[in-house]
Amino acid sequence: MNEEIIRYKMALANAIAQQGRRREAREVAEETLRSAEERGQPEVQIEALLALSSIAQMGGELQAAEADLLRAKALAPDDQPLIKAHVNHALGRLAFVRSHYDEALQYATEAYRVYEAHLLRTKIAESLHLSAMSLSRLHRYAEAAVDYEGARQQFRGIHHQQGLAAVNVNEAAMSVRTGRFEKAITLSEEAHTLFIDLGDEQGQVVASLNHGTALMWSENVDAADFWYRKALDRATVNAFEFQQAAALVNLGTVRLEQQSVSEALNLLRQGLALRQKLGHAEAVSDATCLAIACARDGDLAEADKQSGWAVKQLKAPDATGVEYNQRVHLVRAQILRLLGGRDQEVEIALGDAKDALDKALKRLPDEEEKELYKNSFPFNRVLVQIIECGQWPERPSIL
Repeated sequence: MNEEIIRYKMALANAIAQQGRRREAREVAEETLRSAEERGQPEVQIEALLALSSIAQMGGELQAAEADLLRAKALAPDDQPLIKAHVNHALGRLAFVRSHYDEALQYATEAYRVYEAHLLRTKIAESLHLSAMSLSRLHRYAEAAVDYEGARQQFRGIHHQQGLAAVNVNEAAMSVRTGRFEKAITLSEEAHTLFIDLGDEQGQVVASLNHGTALMWSENVDAADFWYRKALDRATVNAFEFQQAAALVNLGTVRLEQQSVSEALNLLRQGLALRQKLGHAEAVSDATCLAIACARDGDLAEADKQSGWAVKQLKAPDATGVEYNQRVHLVRAQILRLLGGRDQEVEIALGDAKDALDKALKRLPDEEEKELYKNSFPFNRVLVQIIECGQWPERPSIL
């Protein structure tokens, strides 16, 4: 099997998978793998295994993805740095999905060095993109912005629309996390349009989620509802479990603000269960949202259980990847206050929330960025109001 046919088949498998046709994509990759095994072609086997791993990740099958990568790693010869770089980059992507951002960054950096030495522009762009995503989730935003722009310039230079769309959608997510909601909406819209043109179903789902989240934190919950429902429908049909979990939780949060408590509870419970099954770090935030919904429903015992679990997970030595730690502690303080008779615990939770906010602000490069972050998110404003004025919200709230 010559190199051109291999590249065509692997490109075909990835394109089919992005359209949500993972079974067909897997068949193409498995056929290539079997042929390569029969012919004794380890490099082709590696290509096929990397494709199979990527397809498995799309469906949330992380154990299968890891097994494929470990097989590929075992086949990679020590005297072939380029092949090892391909495997390392794939291992980095899996580490990122598992919220192991330090590990993902290390793999991306190692792969980048090799790709740069070989002047492979597409691979340079992909490794910069993975680096930017990892840096962003490690709250190293200034460094992430540099790598996002580097990846964008590389992709633009080779007219790589898929890469440009991916950079836009992930930089949009970073813009949401730093309170730049208008920029996030613009980037999400651009990415969504590109993903439609490319027929990329998963990309459309991610762009819709980012768009909805920027609107939600802007307290435009009705508009957010539209984008979250769009994301949930596509993610469910295509069995994109990671995105399905996010859409369930976010739509549940919006429903809660729309006073549909029963529906919110159902959505949040489904989302939390799915995220826990996938082992995703954001299950901590999901439990926080569920705690608020339980409190609104009058089930304070369950609200206590969920908010307490969230804080316990957040304080675990290996905790990583959770956004807005201050929100988790703030919700815990609100639930404890509702329970009554636990004033000391309330003060501890508030102190933890303040410390988490201070830590988040210290990561930002200048006063303008700090003020934007502090004032953009409603939970930050609520926290500051409690600390400075002693004014608590009338009822437990996320937004």
